[in-house]
Amino acid sequence: MKSTYSRQLLLLGVPVYFELLSSVVSGVIDTFWVAPLGTPSMAGVATATTFESGLLGIILLVSAPLTILIARRLGERNGEEATSFIRVGVILWALVSAGVLIPCFLWREAVASALLDTASAEARTVAAHYLAFMLPGTLVLFAQWTVDGVFKGHQDTRTPMQGALIANGLNIVLAPLLIHFWGVAGAACATLIGRSCGLCWSLYRFRRLPLAPGVVRTPLQMARQAREVLRQGAPISGDFLLRMLGSLVLVRVISQFDPSNVAAYGIGVKVLLFWTMGFYGLRQAAIILTARKLGEGQVAEVRPLGFACIKVQLAAALLGAIVLIVCPGSLMGLFTHDQTVVVQGTSFLLHMAFLLAPLSVAVGLSGILLGLGRGKHQLGITAIGTSSQIGGALLLTRLLTSVSGVWIAMILGAAAQAIMAVGLFLAAARRKGQPCSTESLS
Repeated sequence: MKSTYSRQLLLLGVPVYFELLSSVVSGVIDTFWVAPLGTPSMAGVATATTFESGLLGIILLVSAPLTILIARRLGERNGEEATSFIRVGVILWALVSAGVLIPCFLWREAVASALLDTASAEARTVAAHYLAFMLPGTLVLFAQWTVDGVFKGHQDTRTPMQGALIANGLNIVLAPLLIHFWGVAGAACATLIGRSCGLCWSLYRFRRLPLAPGVVRTPLQMARQAREVLRQGAPISGDFLLRMLGSLVLVRVISQFDPSNVAAYGIGVKVLLFWTMGFYGLRQAAIILTARKLGEGQVAEVRPLGFACIKVQLAAALLGAIVLIVCPGSLMGLFTHDQTVVVQGTSFLLHMAFLLAPLSVAVGLSGILLGLGRGKHQLGITAIGTSSQIGGALLLTRLLTSVSGVWIAMILGAAAQAIMAVGLFLAAARRKGQPCSTESLS
């Protein structure tokens, strides 16, 4: 059974990996083409795209719980209820998008000034100009993530992958051309065009989903469903935002040392993404399968599924660790020729080789916990782990008087999260003899 679950995890997780990785590659290509426009343009675009990354945590309120709730209802063979959740998801997408993106668009100059308060006026102007074209693309991305949540709830991760490949592939092709004619606005337009085409493909494929006719709901019943979506999504969104906040604080700690350390960290993180995106792809697969098993009443299967998830994640982590130990300098050399940055980045990647195993376990089991409806517990794990990373970084950098204290703190924080995740997973798996209900598992 474990080997079967390993295969199912890979079949669902690998397309998600390529979906996530295509976005990373697209971002790297955009940075490459914007760089010749000058430092203010680079600063403005980088800040605006970082701001968008933070906004993505908000749409997780809708997209992530749709996957869980639809998979669970389909496991219960309640297709009508699953279709009703799709309708509620569309309404919530519209409300969240309007409530967040319209104010951001109207006050984009204020947003740019707040994000770049110490930068040049030119960089703030570039950021505001880029936001004017980027935010419509964010609206499309919010819609894409919502639709993807529905597909994944139906155990279809290939269609979201295809949509992402179309969107990011077109962006890679169009970006240099449009940047040549329109500058930074061209970069945002290329992203908007690519995302729009990707969404059109997903909507075209949407008609192939085996949807049951949704039952007619009163406004009060729809409000209750919306509350259930938001209740499931709030911890997932909070988890994402907390991780981003922790990363920003770590960058602030790293910046106290030589500037080359910040550059090395930024490049090193991009290298790590080629493995960590795999961890998160498998996490989404674990969410889908766990929610489905919960709906089918097969709570006893959560335990073998979790152990299969750990096995697959650790195998991926081991492969990544070997690569990082064998050729860290070569990997850094792909992104920069600055030897100081290469040396600092090599040290970072060697430390990160020991981060991958605990991180893979923590991320993988978070998928099991989220699929069981234990989002609040997962948020607690992230809060403790992030706090320990930040506290450890502050303490160890002072004791060691070296930036390596941050790298060690990152490893210890990931280990703490992995230990807590294993403990909660084992506790949840022991409930196999109890009735399967959302209330008892949340």
